[in-house]
Amino acid sequence: MRKPFALFGALALICGLSFACDENSDDTEENEVQKGEGFAESCTPLGPKETTDFSYTTKAGAAQYLVDICKLPEYFTSSEFQNAKTEDQGIGATCFCYGKNCSYMGYERPEQTTLYGCDGIPEVYNGAQRSCFRSSNVSNIKPSIYFPQGACSLAMSKCHPDNEAARQTICGFATFGDPAYGKEAANTAYDQKIAEFVDCPNGEVLLDFVMNISINGLSCEDKPTCDASLDIRACFKGCNTDADCHGAGDTNFDTVVQEYSQTKCVEAQNKDKTQKAKVCFDMRTVAGTDGITLVNPGNYAVE
Repeated sequence: MRKPFALFGALALICGLSFACDENSDDTEENEVQKGEGFAESCTPLGPKETTDFSYTTKAGAAQYLVDICKLPEYFTSSEFQNAKTEDQGIGATCFCYGKNCSYMGYERPEQTTLYGCDGIPEVYNGAQRSCFRSSNVSNIKPSIYFPQGACSLAMSKCHPDNEAARQTICGFATFGDPAYGKEAANTAYDQKIAEFVDCPNGEVLLDFVMNISINGLSCEDKPTCDASLDIRACFKGCNTDADCHGAGDTNFDTVVQEYSQTKCVEAQNKDKTQKAKVCFDMRTVAGTDGITLVNPGNYAVE
């Protein structure tokens, strides 16, 4: 399953949706990334040395603050998002993270609380953890990731580092799963629970895919980069057409990667190619591989 996987483009687990900017960024680069279509005209991006205020305790307050500092597009302050019913905050729903641990060096961490927009998803499900996949784009961390406006999920992962330095730098932030197994114990959760995580609530689609994460600029036992591969199993929204996917459409601008969304209702197959299902996904996130692997089609099996 561990196939090369390059996420690229401009998600990107950035200083785009990130709430603490990479200290290696300069003011010019930061402003160029933060400003763009979809942001409020009056928003003011923080400089790379400034810190984010985490004192807001409500979804409305957190969203408005992050919109004001160019961290979120205005959609997150809209009544459609703010007043969404619990049943509309399920797998695939729009979401954002607010808190000091939401990103690492600007790279988004999907499992960190506090997550807004995913109230219809259990916090833990058969070893998987409530998550919010979001776009990331950081100059020294690859791959870039494409989840325009975020996508609520249940997910678990297992990290395979190249060496001990990569284990400490990458696996410490890139693994997630049942938090009952303790901090940085997601690999244990994955090993013990993967056989149970074989379906999704409400018949959504369960996928496997692999990310090869590489960080430049860190000493990694005399290697020029720190490298690790990440096995991910996660629930995604099933679909029949592109219209079923909230991030689909050429007019949906991803303010993090500064490109238009390529989220579509795409087909996934299992390893044996005996099952198919359609799922909402931006295929740039798995470019350079065989793509996403179907584990369970849920209610979205196709002939």
